[in-house]
Amino acid sequence: MIENTTLFVIIVSLFVVLRTGRWWLSKKIVQGRVEKHRQVPWLWVQERALLLLWGALIVRSLAPWLFVSVLRPLRAIPVGIFAEDDALCLAGLALLIAAIVLQLRAKWELGANWSNAVKGPIVREGKVTVRGLYRWSRNPMYCGSLAEAFALVLLLQNVAALLLGVLTYCYVRSNIAREETLLREMKGPEYARYYESVPRFFWKW
Repeated sequence: MIENTTLFVIIVSLFVVLRTGRWWLSKKIVQGRVEKHRQVPWLWVQERALLLLWGALIVRSLAPWLFVSVLRPLRAIPVGIFAEDDALCLAGLALLIAAIVLQLRAKWELGANWSNAVKGPIVREGKVTVRGLYRWSRNPMYCGSLAEAFALVLLLQNVAALLLGVLTYCYVRSNIAREETLLREMKGPEYARYYESVPRFFWKW
């Protein structure tokens, strides 16, 4: 049986690695000039709300002792355990590591075309990125985000995590749809050819 405290420390450490890596890449990547930017109201709030919910669920599931007196009522909320399965935990940890590597590599390969999703869809001047992971998926960074959410479902093994995973999927799909619309508008035939030849994720649906 993997101890909850151990799992909690590992998960937090991996997310620190992810955030540090993304911050470092943001400093290193020289971004191209903005061709078009479309604002999306409340997008920043949506992302932060999801992060807060995931964080609260991780603490509630794996480290309830961290809830101070102000948050004590939250300790009584049932999260609906499926099963405490070590095999699923190990699979979740492996998937979480893979998701982090995928996100960091995809951000590096996107290079000058990279933009912060919470600022709304942004199209930069220059060609569409079609190298590396982008030969097999139009959105490998988002694939990493979805893999991250699924990894947490395997690690937490409760109904609340499953529901939050579905919510994360809906959030990611809506972001992708907005970006694809803007890319089709700005890049025309170049993006249309790429859209037809490469799947949205690493799978067809």
